[in-house]
Amino acid sequence: MVSKRDNKGRFITSSAGSAPRTALSTDQGQLRVMSDLLSRMQLANLASLQFEGNRDMYAIFGYKKEILPQHTLAKYTRQDIATRIVDAPPDATWSNPPTIKSDLGDEDNPTNVAFQSLAKRTKLWSALHRADRMARMYPFSIVLFGFDDGGSLARPINGKANDLLYVRAYGSRQIDKLTFNTDP
Repeated sequence: MVSKRDNKGRFITSSAGSAPRTALSTDQGQLRVMSDLLSRMQLANLASLQFEGNRDMYAIFGYKKEILPQHTLAKYTRQDIATRIVDAPPDATWSNPPTIKSDLGDEDNPTNVAFQSLAKRTKLWSALHRADRMARMYPFSIVLFGFDDGGSLARPINGKANDLLYVRAYGSRQIDKLTFNTDP
């Protein structure tokens, strides 16, 4: 068996009487992908530099090296291509909302009918669609479920909630403080 490389640097193995074939293991493929990604990242980092780093084109043209959420919102508002980039995946995802299917195959079971009524009344799919769009513009978004428990939004539900009143989506720009429940 003779090992040679093709014009792209891949190994070509051939044995007597057989046609050459490319032998590229999964590990080698992953290594090549990681190498390519690293090369692209380095290239992107140096993209603005010319004349051995003495001229920074980003500084000359006033481009921002760090893009903040307010910058993405401005682009979303003013530029049609940015709007399309943000909206296309959520539009594709939420244009046909998920359905609940029963093991019995009965679409008209009481649970499914009640959930569909709740989703329509609270505009659940619209809120999830909005949260998905905001998560593409900001670092994160949250979905707030408002229950009729009579408590403050700063406290957990006290167990007396009977009904879901509303569902709202908020982007990270609209949130002042976010705390996580660490109680198992």
